[in-house]
Amino acid sequence: MQDKNYTNIRTLNLETSSFKSSLKSFTQENRIFTSGLTIESNLYLKNYDCLVLDIEHPESMEVLKNIKEISEETYTIVCGNEPEKITKALSLGADSILLNPEDEKECERTLHKASAYLNMQEVFNDTYYLDNLTSCPNLCALQNKITLANTNAILKLSLGNFKVYQIYYGVDVTNKILIEFGNAIRLNLPGNAELFRSCEDEFSILLKNPSPSQEDILSKQLKAFFDLTPIEVDGFLLKIKADIGVANGTKLLQKVDIALLEAKEGYSIVHYNEDSIFIKEQSNHIRWVKVIQDALNEDRIEVYYQPIMNNKDNSITKYESLCRIIDEDGTVHMPNNFLPAASIAGRMCDISKVVIDKSFKYFKGKSHSFSINVTREDFLAEYLVDYISYKCDIYNIKPERIYIEVLENISTESANGFLTQILKLRELGCNISIDDFGVDNSNFARMMQIKADVIKIDGHFIQQLLHDENARIIVENIIDFSRKLGSSTVAEYVDSKELQNLVQEMGITYSQGFYIGKPKSEVL
Repeated sequence: MQDKNYTNIRTLNLETSSFKSSLKSFTQENRIFTSGLTIESNLYLKNYDCLVLDIEHPESMEVLKNIKEISEETYTIVCGNEPEKITKALSLGADSILLNPEDEKECERTLHKASAYLNMQEVFNDTYYLDNLTSCPNLCALQNKITLANTNAILKLSLGNFKVYQIYYGVDVTNKILIEFGNAIRLNLPGNAELFRSCEDEFSILLKNPSPSQEDILSKQLKAFFDLTPIEVDGFLLKIKADIGVANGTKLLQKVDIALLEAKEGYSIVHYNEDSIFIKEQSNHIRWVKVIQDALNEDRIEVYYQPIMNNKDNSITKYESLCRIIDEDGTVHMPNNFLPAASIAGRMCDISKVVIDKSFKYFKGKSHSFSINVTREDFLAEYLVDYISYKCDIYNIKPERIYIEVLENISTESANGFLTQILKLRELGCNISIDDFGVDNSNFARMMQIKADVIKIDGHFIQQLLHDENARIIVENIIDFSRKLGSSTVAEYVDSKELQNLVQEMGITYSQGFYIGKPKSEVL
C-alpha cells in the first residue's frame, strides 16, 4: 500500500455554475457532475476518493444524505459559509467544512486532512476486509458487498476433509492447500464474479447481476473441475472434495449456509429451496425454541412420574421423573418433540434444573425413591454435584433416595470430567443409573469404574424379547454382566402381562412401562 498524497486525490464535484475553488489546482483528477441522481451509483462513486459539495447547489444536502447511506466511509468536503447549511451538513455526516474554497491555504489544509483519512481508511481496509493467507476479501467484505447489492447470487464452497488435512499434514501444509483451493476457484470465475474467503475452510463467490441460471452452471463447472483436476502441494497431488451451496435473492448468507449444510450431507451441490427438508426442520426448531422459552418464563415445564416396580414382590418402590411442556391450551408435549431444539438452543440445563427442583419438592416428606435424567449439557456445565447437594439440604431428602440417570453414551465419555462428576455424585450418596444400556457400543471397562447401582436395559431389546432370540441373548448377557457388577437391572417399555412374566422369569430386578403404569403428574 502506498500513502495517498493530497495531490493525487481523485475528487468528484457537485457545484453550481458560479462556484469558485482552488481545490482543483492541488489535485490531479477531478470530475464534475451536475445532478445528484448520478452519484447514487455506488460503482460510480468508488472510482473517486473524495466528494466535494457546493453548499449552494440545491441538491447538495440530498446528495450528502444519500452518499452517507450508501457508503458511510466516503470522505466528503462541504464548501460554503452559511451557518444553517453547515449545521445540517455536519448532522448528515460531512467530514470537513471548507469555509472559503478560494483560499489556497485553507484548501491545502483540507486536502491534507482528506489524505490522512484516506490513508487510514486504506490501512483499515487492508486489515479488516482482507484475508492475509489467501489475499482474498474476507467475510466482512462479503457482508458489505451484499448489503449494497440487490440482484446478486452466491456460491459457497467448502474444502472437504479440512480437519483431516490439519491432523495429518499440519497447519503449514493445510494452509498451502487452502491457498491452492482458492487459486483453483479463481481459474473458473467469470467476469462478474468476486471471490471471498468467508471462513476457515470455506470460500464464497458473489455473482453480480448473474445471467439466467449462471449460478447453477458455475456450480456444476466447479464440481466437475475438482472431480477431475487434482491440486499440487509440496510436490504431491491431492484430489479435492468440494461441497457447494448455492443461493440467490435476499438473505443470501443465511440461505447459502443452509444450502451448504445440506450439500455436506452427501448431495455435493445444493441450491437453496424453501421446500427442502432442512428448511422445514429449521422452521420447526425455531417454533420449539419459542415454545420452550415461553414455558420456562410462564412456569409451564411440568414433571410427570412413572412407576418402577420391584419384580420380587410387585411393589412400587420408586418413580422416574419425566419432563413435559404444557401448552396454554392444555396440550401436553413429549420430550422427543422439544429436547432436540432445547439442546441446540442451549436450554437443556434450564429445563433440567426445573425438573430437579420440582421433583425434590414433590417427594419431600414422601418415602419413595425417584430418578432424574441428566444430560451431557448438565455435565458440561459442572453444576450437578453442588446443585443436587443443595436440593437435598433444603428439601431434607437423603441422597440415597435419588437415582441419577445417565445415558450410556455419556457414561462412557472420558473427557470433560464426566466420570469425575459421576463418582462425586456417588460419594454424595446418590445412586447412579445407566439408561438405555446396550443401544451403544458399551464400554464394559468404564461400567466397572462407575459401578452403577442400576442398569436400565434399552427398551428396544425388551420389546423384542417375545419373538427375537438375538434380543433375548443380548438381554441375558446384560443381566449376567450386571449381577457380576452387583448392579440391579430395569426392563424398560414393558407393555403387556406376557412380557412382564418373561421379564420376571429372566430375573430382571425392576420393570417399567405402560403395563406397570403410565407417567402422571400426581401418583402418590
